[in-house]
Amino acid sequence: MMAMLRAQWHALHHAFDSCRRRPLATLVAIVVVGASLAVPIGLAWLVASVHAGLSQTGRETVGEISVFLSPEASREDARRLVANLARDGEIRKVRLITKEDSARRLAADPDFAALLAALPENPLPDTLVVLPRDPSPARSAALGARLGRMNGVAQVRHEADWQNRLETLLARLAEAGWGLSAALALGVGLIVGNTVRLELMHRRDEVAVLCRLGATNAYIRRPYLWFGALVGVAGGLLAAALLFATRATLRAPWQDIMASIMRTPYPLADSSAWQVALPALVGALLGWLGAAVAAGLHLARVE
Repeated sequence: MMAMLRAQWHALHHAFDSCRRRPLATLVAIVVVGASLAVPIGLAWLVASVHAGLSQTGRETVGEISVFLSPEASREDARRLVANLARDGEIRKVRLITKEDSARRLAADPDFAALLAALPENPLPDTLVVLPRDPSPARSAALGARLGRMNGVAQVRHEADWQNRLETLLARLAEAGWGLSAALALGVGLIVGNTVRLELMHRRDEVAVLCRLGATNAYIRRPYLWFGALVGVAGGLLAAALLFATRATLRAPWQDIMASIMRTPYPLADSSAWQVALPALVGALLGWLGAAVAAGLHLARVE
């Protein structure tokens, strides 16, 4: 047991010595590995943040239907519709947003305040916001069609439509992310493998001597496996640092975007220990594999 630990410690010391003797090549490999790991993990983090916002919005307004009344409908007609819909067994809740309330809400936005002030009269309609008891797409669509046929109704809009489209887009991004992750993982392995290959070429005389002295392939390969793992871990930690810096930079703009889209400033997904551990572990694994392949091919040629 102690002999094995001493062998691993000697190999680790050899790996650190390789990093020290070739700092520029090692640094370039670490930077490329870090950037390659940060892209797919950052994409997954971004998708998770949007999903969290959509999930929260969905719990608050699941199946919500906006019913826009025609300009000819009076306020009394609107209140009568609210009273009738409140007694409908398929509707859980209904509320009236008057045109004045809508105008005040838009006037709070500087982009719309000047436009509203320039108009001779308020062009916005009274709106009924309806929450169905059964928010399933089929039942919600049937209820929307029935509401659209009611007297005084100009248009019906399902608020979940844009969420469904965004969910579809996120699903496509997730699928693309898997392909991107596979391609970048292969790239990380090739980058680390090439760095290890250059180190082996630099020490080819030493490797040849060890082979003649009867050293096993496992003994010769071990320091380079540690070297690949160290480069991968360092690249993973760099990727984690890039993700944390990106989160700090995007926090305020992200909340503004989410507030404009979802009407609530949902934050980015919280940083956690996995955002440090995952890049480091993945980097170590890919670095180890890349080094194993490069060292194996080199030793096969030497033999």
